[in-house]
Amino acid sequence: MITFKNIDRFSIRYFLLYAYVRFVFRHIYLKQYRVVGLENIPKSGEPLVIVCNHQSGLNDALAILFMFRDYRQPVFVARGDMFRRTFIAKLLRFIKIMPAFRVMDGDNPLLNYNFFDDFANILGNGHSLMMFPEAGHENGYTLGRFRKGFARIAFHAEKKSGYTLGLKILPVANHYSGYFNFREKLAMVVGKPVELSEFLPLYRENPEKAILALTKSMHEKVGDLMLNIKDREQYHIYNFIRAIYERRYVQRMGWKVSYFPNMLKASKAIIARLESLHLSSLTQQVRLFEKAQLLKEGLEKLRLRSWLFERRQDWRRLVLHTVSTACLFPLFFCSYLLNIIPFNAPRLITNKLKDAMLRPTVAFGISVLVTFPVFYLLLAFAGGFITGSVTSTLLFLISLPVGLIFFDAYRKRFAKLRGRWRFFLLRRQKNKLFEQTQNLFVQVMAEMDVIMG
Repeated sequence: MITFKNIDRFSIRYFLLYAYVRFVFRHIYLKQYRVVGLENIPKSGEPLVIVCNHQSGLNDALAILFMFRDYRQPVFVARGDMFRRTFIAKLLRFIKIMPAFRVMDGDNPLLNYNFFDDFANILGNGHSLMMFPEAGHENGYTLGRFRKGFARIAFHAEKKSGYTLGLKILPVANHYSGYFNFREKLAMVVGKPVELSEFLPLYRENPEKAILALTKSMHEKVGDLMLNIKDREQYHIYNFIRAIYERRYVQRMGWKVSYFPNMLKASKAIIARLESLHLSSLTQQVRLFEKAQLLKEGLEKLRLRSWLFERRQDWRRLVLHTVSTACLFPLFFCSYLLNIIPFNAPRLITNKLKDAMLRPTVAFGISVLVTFPVFYLLLAFAGGFITGSVTSTLLFLISLPVGLIFFDAYRKRFAKLRGRWRFFLLRRQKNKLFEQTQNLFVQVMAEMDVIMG
């Protein structure tokens, strides 16, 4: 195993890579990135353990890394089986990731104790340690069970300092508009830090009880910050109702629709109300869920999205939208030719991954570090060779990521246009399933209006 000594030391090479990936992640890869609760982050130089829910592999780590205004370089903890190959281990060490060993990966968890002093030294130097206590990502908006590793590390570091470290635990939650597509939206929610000193009297009396109490407390705090659908058996119907109603609820509350954290706030309110309905009026919830399930099945059979029923669809707007989309096609075709190869190249690897939640992470890593930089530089070199102008070459290079954003926006615009046409034709044909689905949509939304008050 390679050494992780001084892994928390500031690295200029790391910072250069950090600056590049930060810009791409926040402004190109994501359509919107917002952080709520920045004021809760302790100042740089204070020892800090950050715990967060885990839903999208390395993207979760990047989401946390890039939320700090002080550009600090926290150390992350990842599963130990990733470090078995020396080359990969060195790469992970360069980007400030240390191992944690789990039985489920075929590793000996006792190996973790070899690194406890390293973790303590990182915190003792006033740096930040980032951990995902679920020890694996969840497949959706739900919070898994927390492992106790972060709590053991925190108490060990405090004990090693003679209980003078003043360590804080910071709960953080992420919320994605979706996991698999380019230009999704992401909200990060930062909770109030917890002073480890609150648990020290219990730790001196009974270390295991203190570790369990801290783990339970942070699980609750992270769960309160995020969208946490607890009913696994009916997860999909809870999530479906949330997805079709959240925008309407935001509008009813008078909140800004374009500000993505408002969607998280609405989603949490919707799920909380549906869960309370299960306790107060189970019959009403069952009836609502049955209608929502029929609505979901109808939409899938018709290949329609729920928003088509919510917004006014008339032939004038449809024609105008079609004409404007057609006029933009030449620009799309150019951006398509310039971006289709680097855009799709990562799929040669990601399609082989069994874990679908890892695909966005791998695709982003390959895209930002290999396919797009290499392809764009080759295009710029070819353009410079043809024009012989440095200025034109630089302008062309800058225009390429703009073209990428347009390329993706046009693809989504065209998909929506196709949905509008399908909706319009089904309505004109007076399709029976369409009419049943439309009536179900009206009923479900009306019931939700009453439920949400």
